[in-house]
Amino acid sequence: MFYIYFQYPFLNEVWETYKKFDEDVESGLTSININGVCDNILQKKNYASNDNNKEFCRKLVRNLGCYNYDYEYYHQHKDRCTILYYWVYKTAKEKNIDINLINDIFNNSYSKTCTYNRIAKCYYYAYYDQFEEPVNMIFLDIFQKYMNIVRDNLYKPNDKNNANLINYICKCAYIYKKTNEQYCVNNHADENKRINTCSMLSTFQQTFDTFLTGERYKSYFIPFLDDIGNINNSDKCIYPESELKSFIARVTNEIKSLNSRSHVIIFLKIDYNIHRRILMKLQKEL
Repeated sequence: MFYIYFQYPFLNEVWETYKKFDEDVESGLTSININGVCDNILQKKNYASNDNNKEFCRKLVRNLGCYNYDYEYYHQHKDRCTILYYWVYKTAKEKNIDINLINDIFNNSYSKTCTYNRIAKCYYYAYYDQFEEPVNMIFLDIFQKYMNIVRDNLYKPNDKNNANLINYICKCAYIYKKTNEQYCVNNHADENKRINTCSMLSTFQQTFDTFLTGERYKSYFIPFLDDIGNINNSDKCIYPESELKSFIARVTNEIKSLNSRSHVIIFLKIDYNIHRRILMKLQKEL
């Protein structure tokens, strides 16, 4: 996770929150309360009393903020819930945590009442379990929730985070295309998960295309998701402004040399794989 933090520093709020969730539980009265809760859950349900389960339980109980009333944990902002879920799923995957243990911690009688009484209610109904590859689904969810930060940084041509920003956008595009191809193009064994996953991917596509594409940023030009070719995780999926200017200049010369407007549009689509919105703008300018 620290790799992601340094890779995407423009999402500082996200990764600082994640780091806070992943910190060790400090010793003291609060720690004694938390240990008591976890010992009760682990023993009552006969979970393996190993270090991974104990550490995960202690951190999650602390992160729910119900047993110490630390302002930072207790007064959760609703945007932090998605980050908490990301921490839960990612840690559970890395530490091989039983999904039932997560449910038992969230649904502990006091935690449940405490969460209900707060303004920001980070409930856990195993929501992301209804999707294929939940860690990736939450990653895309975070992208959508912080779309304004992504857009703001795209308008900063000389920002030191530009390379990381492009990598982040391309990573999300890669996750979308890979998951969409794997679960939505063909039928899949778990039909309910497939439907839920494809529905979320469709929402992500609409959000991406609505808020990011069709804009000429100071340094970049972003195509529609469907117009991005087959990419790998680190491949370039965004056009630099310099390439777009060159493209427009070349297209202008082609337009002057051709008499048929429809011929021009067909030529553009095939030869340059330029996205539809820019084509429409060019067509209107003819």
